Amino acid sequence: MDMSPRGQRRKVALIYDFDRTLSVEDVQNYAFFPMLGMSPKEFWGLTDEYMEEHWVDDIVAYLHLMISESGSRGMPLTRDLLNDMGKDVEFHPGVKGWFSLMNGFCNDIEADVEHYVISSGVRETIMGTSISNEFTDVFACEYLCDKDGVAIGPKTIVNRMGKAEKVLGIGEHIPFENIIYIGDGETDIPCMDMVRSKGGHSIAVYSNDVTKGQCEWMLREGHVDFIAPADYREGKELYSIVSEILLNSIR
Repeated sequence: MDMSPRGQRRKVALIYDFDRTLSVEDVQNYAFFPMLGMSPKEFWGLTDEYMEEHWVDDIVAYLHLMISESGSRGMPLTRDLLNDMGKDVEFHPGVKGWFSLMNGFCNDIEADVEHYVISSGVRETIMGTSISNEFTDVFACEYLCDKDGVAIGPKTIVNRMGKAEKVLGIGEHIPFENIIYIGDGETDIPCMDMVRSKGGHSIAVYSNDVTKGQCEWMLREGHVDFIAPADYREGKELYSIVSEILLNSIR
């Protein structure tokens, strides 16, 4: 087996966006919007209005609206409620087995892998999902809650540039050449560009013809090295791409 020049096991980071990269849809679609009796289109339309009225970015807007829209219906947004919503999240094929696959693969090539989520979604909900224990860390938006666990405002905001800052932090202890970023859309571009510019690899995943077209555009524009269907099962295209990178590129 290949070893590092100092005879130590190499360290690898696989970094994932969450919504539509690992989960099939935005996590709010599974429980939060049905609880409100709203469609995603209605909620995100209100988000656009809130942004324009208050001159804030989309992340700040949707976090505040989750509080106000649930509260106005007599359903305070609590930490426990947000966490419980994670139980309803559905994942792309193979996601639940992916992490053990990669852990085993990396062990076979004398490397240790760390899995990270960097998301503009809600951390409390991501931590309520069935795969939360697979990650070394989850960087996402968080709520400030009162003594009863009721959300009163954003505590941590992870927007597009904030996501890139988290990637930089991971790059402080894992060589960028050993980092692979997996995302699905335009909000991932700052992270994808950064990882590629520093010698790592970026992959865009898609689940339908619309998202495939977007990924093809990202590939043409040089934001990613590869695109693949969001199918994480062994032997599928994504598995082949990641394993090939790990075999030939990590140091």
